[in-house]
Amino acid sequence: MTCVGQVFKDFEAASGMWVNLDKSEISFSRNTPGHFQEELARILCVRVMEKHVKYLGLPTLVGRSKKEIFQSFKDWIWKQIQSWRCKNLSQASKAVLLQSVVQAMPTYIIGCFLIPSSICREIEGLMADFLWHNREITIAPNTLHPEATIVVLLDEAGKWKEAQIRAVYRPDYIDAILGITANLESLDHLCWHYEKNGRYSVKSGYRLLHQGLAPFVHGRGTGLTSYQVANWKFIWKAKVPPKVRLFVLRAFRSSLPTVTNLAQLGVNVGGVYPRCGLEEEDVLHYLLRCQFARLV
Repeated sequence: MTCVGQVFKDFEAASGMWVNLDKSEISFSRNTPGHFQEELARILCVRVMEKHVKYLGLPTLVGRSKKEIFQSFKDWIWKQIQSWRCKNLSQASKAVLLQSVVQAMPTYIIGCFLIPSSICREIEGLMADFLWHNREITIAPNTLHPEATIVVLLDEAGKWKEAQIRAVYRPDYIDAILGITANLESLDHLCWHYEKNGRYSVKSGYRLLHQGLAPFVHGRGTGLTSYQVANWKFIWKAKVPPKVRLFVLRAFRSSLPTVTNLAQLGVNVGGVYPRCGLEEEDVLHYLLRCQFARLV
């Protein structure tokens, strides 16, 4: 311990800084005799730590259960986010708060401790729920009628009535419907055609997402190709105000509250863009095709 004291002195001489021994304490295990603790503390000119307390909001000693210790840190973030929920904040304002307040605190903590991955995932979940899931648009209901049937669209030979299908469904759905072979002799069932046994597994779904080969739903991919990833990175790193960046991201994912998207969520609105009255209001028409958008 005499050598440790000499190290302090050499550090002060080399750096020009001073080790404040009045604020320094030494900690021992329970198996260390009391007289030995007092002797070592006297040599270093510090006090024996009687109880471990927090310093700058962090524990001075991390035991076996790291999750229990850092639970208070997660609770602090949860309280911060809950205090923001009562405010009418835009998504850009939420992103700024998360970056300036919530994400600034872990930077110091990560530099001192290795936070358990479970705590990190829970914190990321709180942030994602606050930023993306606090939506005012209603959640899409189950629009499939419990007694829906397709018999009226089939003739006596079991073939599709193409004229009726073309009169009822959207053009991008017609070819997909006509390509289905209808079988009236057996019950329908879901089949995952990416596996030979027709069964879905998390492993199979993760592999498709990783390879960017996931199926498309409503024209939007559930997986990201390399081209899409490059676009996401370009938009996210763009030096523009946060509200502009989030608007472009939502437009890129076709998640803006256009008339078409609202209708798919069950909101009773007209399909024609009220500004021009010429086409349905989707993202492409709203931002690119509309004659009023071209004037901007």
